[in-house]
Amino acid sequence: MGVKKTIKCKLVGLTKRKLELLNREYDNFQRYLKTGEDRGVYSATKQQGKRTYRKIDPEKEYLFIRKDLMDIRKTDNKLAEVWARIPICGVRGGIKVALAHQPSFEEWEICGSKLVRKNGEFYLHVTVKKKGEVTGG
Repeated sequence: MGVKKTIKCKLVGLTKRKLELLNREYDNFQRYLKTGEDRGVYSATKQQGKRTYRKIDPEKEYLFIRKDLMDIRKTDNKLAEVWARIPICGVRGGIKVALAHQPSFEEWEICGSKLVRKNGEFYLHVTVKKKGEVTGG
């Protein structure tokens, strides 16, 4: 038995280049889902999109990041304590982004995540699980 939860983290301190890369990847993924046209989407993202989305709803097609491609680390950086690596088509190693939310990911196993764009800002919804007994009242 275990516990699963989703931690929502805002991406902060994005440079102009990182914002452009995220918007391009997100828009290209949306186009790929609607038309099948590949204008440059990370291959694992395309595979996950094919598996996940049966019906296309532009408001809900988030960009999935598989757990084997997700890298979240604690740092001593002044901008943010927690950073994530997001795979982007054409960028070797992806891009590293700062997370505003400061959760302790160390005790949890990352199951996967979704990159969400809302009102021009990006959020990472990280699904995590912890093994152990569930207690309740």
